[in-house]
Amino acid sequence: MGETTRVQAPAEAVAEFLPVLAHRPAGLFSDFDGTLSPLAASPEQAIMHPRARGALVRLLAQVDEVGIITGRAALTAEAMVGIDGIDYVGNHGLEWRRHGQHVEHPESVASAGDVSATMTEIKQRVAGTVADDGLLFEDKRLSGSIHYREAKHPERVRDPLFAVASEVANAHGLVITEGRKIVEIRPKLVVNKGTALQRLIKERGLRGVLFFGDDVTDLDGFRMLHDMRREGLQALTVGVASPEAPSEIYQLSDIVLGSVDDLADALERLADALETTPAGTNPHG
Repeated sequence: MGETTRVQAPAEAVAEFLPVLAHRPAGLFSDFDGTLSPLAASPEQAIMHPRARGALVRLLAQVDEVGIITGRAALTAEAMVGIDGIDYVGNHGLEWRRHGQHVEHPESVASAGDVSATMTEIKQRVAGTVADDGLLFEDKRLSGSIHYREAKHPERVRDPLFAVASEVANAHGLVITEGRKIVEIRPKLVVNKGTALQRLIKERGLRGVLFFGDDVTDLDGFRMLHDMRREGLQALTVGVASPEAPSEIYQLSDIVLGSVDDLADALERLADALETTPAGTNPHG
């Protein structure tokens, strides 16, 4: 897109959401951390915005497909969101849960041992160095996250941590990616939030799609939706602003909301609007 998208008020955004969701079947998908939940110092401290959760429960009765697409493990996301009947796509697309049914990418399962070994070796390699400052290692089995948000000086930790993680991951046949104050260890597969969205859209035959995100890994989803629009899909990419948001969020978003609170407000307004229109009849009925 190239241009910077301005921040919109929730009411303005909803006016643009409605025509997209009028193309049925329609889907509404979102990242979790920094989007439906304010960023927390550590992963376990994150809490879903209560108004966003209530709105998603209502939207489940109005939109054909609702889902969470996250870097967290799918089971963890399901426990944190706590809404039955929606899709939980975890580990950036490596695993899927719906109604308690769990599916994992077979090649990622084969790499689980390498992920664990890589995380252990990185931890050993950085012990006692500047890169050890405030690290939190999160082994999600199919992928791993190393958080350095709690470091006293995160800017001093990033480069030495990234160098060690790159070397060790490469030795184990894995790749690394980055998020906000996070280094991710992943299998060497072309699987991301974009491929997850593409699969959902094609399997469910979706014609209208909204996707909400705030970080680098969400950009894969934004790019995929831009590509699929050329094939006729009606879609909007919706960024959530924050002081840490990468500049690409403003460039690749069709709409930018100013905060997690604004997203919760927009979802409530969307649920209100759909409940008062014919398109709001229950597609799951």
